[in-house]
Amino acid sequence: QNEILTNLIFERLKKMSINQVYKDENDVFWNFLGVSKYWRFMKYNDGGEHYPHYDSDFMTNKNQFTKFSCVVYFTDCNSGEFAFVNHDGKDKSDWTRQAHENEISLKVLPRKMNVLIFPHTLCHTVLPFNPISNDEVRIIARGDLIYEKA
Repeated sequence: QNEILTNLIFERLKKMSINQVYKDENDVFWNFLGVSKYWRFMKYNDGGEHYPHYDSDFMTNKNQFTKFSCVVYFTDCNSGEFAFVNHDGKDKSDWTRQAHENEISLKVLPRKMNVLIFPHTLCHTVLPFNPISNDEVRIIARGDLIYEKA
């Protein structure tokens, strides 16, 4: 749990035009409630990557679920891009290989204190991190945004 990070992200989101109402793939409407206090901190070393996958909704309370992922970058890097993968979404299984260039629709380089928010329904990956110096690391925090059925 990291309530300090949760509060910082929530204050930042209030200043942005985040969707207050979200309509999912089943035509269900959800109201934005806030940021989950649970975060996963990840450090990628040389060669670190994450194969394409989908994030999952998590029930936080009755009728309250996480619907969007939130990634906070703590380091600048010239590799280890976050990438959205072109995928039909019918099979939400984790991939057993990295995405090829022609399967990627958008790449995002890690930039310190940038925040990336996206729905769990989007397939994504972390491309291999290849540092240019021995002391370069890729550090992020990964959390969720909470929604309640409208």
